[in-house]
Amino acid sequence: MRNNLGIIVGGQKDFAALKARFSNDFEILKLDGPRGHGVTPAEIVSAARKQVAILTALGASEILVLIDCETRNASYNHYLKELTLLFRTTGIREPVSIVIPNKSIENWFLADIEYLSKKKAFLKGNLKQKNYEGKNGLTVLKKFIQKNITYNEVIHGAQMFKLIRFSVAKANSRSFSVFLDVINRHL
Repeated sequence: MRNNLGIIVGGQKDFAALKARFSNDFEILKLDGPRGHGVTPAEIVSAARKQVAILTALGASEILVLIDCETRNASYNHYLKELTLLFRTTGIREPVSIVIPNKSIENWFLADIEYLSKKKAFLKGNLKQKNYEGKNGLTVLKKFIQKNITYNEVIHGAQMFKLIRFSVAKANSRSFSVFLDVINRHL
């Protein structure tokens, strides 16, 4: 294993984004089994057991689980607390850090949208930076896409995540700051 942190993500767009930025630093795996907004925290923990075992076998001493909150009925904080408790009480021995973008990984792209709008032609130019934490990041981001472009969550998301400036994104997104704190312990 390249590093002692293993990462488990919930979906393809998160997988592509993290691989674009960290493919040489961390082992990154996608959850097997049920995914999506209707999946319960217990189902997420159950689905993650296989990836935890794989990452542990590869030498991970800590696991980071990255799952979007998106349109869940539970509040962000309740969802985070429930996942954290379930991972601690289900017999997984390795330390697990739960990181949930508030609402989706697109919120992290929006945390440095002013810079990205100057670097990516598929985005409208000269966008102003605001705090988008807790907003529907995907809906907001789609409004910032050029009219002749269809936003591709996997392709465009990976391109943006590779470029965001971590110091800026951390200042504009509490959930990204939590993510970066875990990552920085292992870089």
